[in-house]
Amino acid sequence: MKKLLKRFLYVVLFLVVGFIAWHIYFVNSMMAVESYPVDTFLAEEENKVAAIIVAHDDDNAILVGTTAKLVKEGWKVYQFSFRDEDEPRNERLVQASKTVCSAVEFIEIGSDIYRNDLDTNQRAYLPIALADFDKVFNPDTVLQEIDRKIREYKPSVIFSLDDSIGGYGHPDHVFLSQLTRIYCQARKGQDGFSVKRIYQSVYPPSMEQAILVDHMNMWNTFNIFEHASEVYESKGGMPLPDVEVNIYEASEEKMAYYRGLGGHEQRNVRKFVPYFDRYPHWLYFYMFDREFFRVIDLTE
Repeated sequence: MKKLLKRFLYVVLFLVVGFIAWHIYFVNSMMAVESYPVDTFLAEEENKVAAIIVAHDDDNAILVGTTAKLVKEGWKVYQFSFRDEDEPRNERLVQASKTVCSAVEFIEIGSDIYRNDLDTNQRAYLPIALADFDKVFNPDTVLQEIDRKIREYKPSVIFSLDDSIGGYGHPDHVFLSQLTRIYCQARKGQDGFSVKRIYQSVYPPSMEQAILVDHMNMWNTFNIFEHASEVYESKGGMPLPDVEVNIYEASEEKMAYYRGLGGHEQRNVRKFVPYFDRYPHWLYFYMFDREFFRVIDLTE
């Protein structure tokens, strides 16, 4: 009887170890295979002030390793996100963001000012044709707030999502990233304008395919990323990265951010940062130790 029990325990242990090894291999297969030039600008810039400009409070999720690293290196990193002034503030999400930023501020303008269709659109996260942006969004009011924050804090760097597909396709992401880029390009070279670079957070093609296509299709009958690629006529998805940043030294802070999120936000993040909740920070970010950015140089 003891021998049978011993064999049973060995079999269970073998299966458990085998599953763990297989899962690590599976997650490892989603790593980027590409390499890009290592960013040097952030290490050399003297005006160590950065602003994250995103539509929603958790839109900074795939770039928080870089911002946490910058804070550790003495940067002031501010997050500005838009919210309806009538909505209750998600304090758990605010506290999570404070683990990777110097300060988090909300640009509080009502949803009826930001977008025109929320009274009839029950799925505002779905992509809309670029030609309809002017009907749906009100850029002038949003632009005033972007301008006010940049003049007040004078960042040298702005972090945002990409302006082609907005990460996975949410039209708010595309709209705000496009507006930020257009505003900065219009003001570059003017006296007093502080922004030198825009860093748009992106995935390289291998991660895009593995996570946003293959992994998403494993669990969803409808793939919003593939749908958005068609709607925005961005067949290649996100723009290609220009640089990479190794974020392993900020792995603990990045994982603390993810685990500090509420249940709803964690479910969203898991779609794009798969299985982060199954691993310790030192192992997960040993595999995913780089963040990638398209860089728009405003000094050229």
